[in-house]
Amino acid sequence: MDSIEAHQESAPDYDQQALDWGWNPEVIFGLMYRHVHPGETLLDIGIGTGLTSEPFRKAGLKIYGIDGAKEMLDQCASKNITVDLKQHDLTDLPLPYDDGFFHHVTCGGVFHFFGDLQPLFGEVTRLLKKGGSFGFTFSGLEPTNDKDYDKVLDDASGVMIYKQSEKYMLRLLSDNGLVFRRKLIFLGSTNPETKAEHLATLFVTQKTA
Repeated sequence: MDSIEAHQESAPDYDQQALDWGWNPEVIFGLMYRHVHPGETLLDIGIGTGLTSEPFRKAGLKIYGIDGAKEMLDQCASKNITVDLKQHDLTDLPLPYDDGFFHHVTCGGVFHFFGDLQPLFGEVTRLLKKGGSFGFTFSGLEPTNDKDYDKVLDDASGVMIYKQSEKYMLRLLSDNGLVFRRKLIFLGSTNPETKAEHLATLFVTQKTA
């Protein structure tokens, strides 16, 4: 089962599952708030049910969302927090938006489904306006692993996920005209049965040219 199929099945209970596992995507808004202003546009890549975007909408931004799972988008649509939703496989690039259309882009809890992120980072740079910010989370690869990214077993969820090294992420920023601004390592989830914890890393970056 691929990630889209898995999210199709879990869509009706996704918000409760996120609550049970302690996933708090509001931290993305918390680290990006100084960059955003009411009336600006934001693209949420892998929007799911809209958990990452809800605080941005409350702050007055216009939310656009894209995701591969129709059922997740249906759940998101029921919340009335977006001005536009598109069903689209994130591996099918380019994404269906014009160059420089968005003031901001977010991507929370998505990159662990990907290994090589270079194509997607190139798309983010294309879609962002000059001065726009990009906030995203990823699972950090252990320092003892010298790969850019690796598929490993996540102790908290018990499933195989991709982890990326910080060195790789910083290189992606440099290669795509994005400047590192802020970082936070936080408790991304806790298995409610085993209490195994998963740490997530949040980067906030900015397109300066």
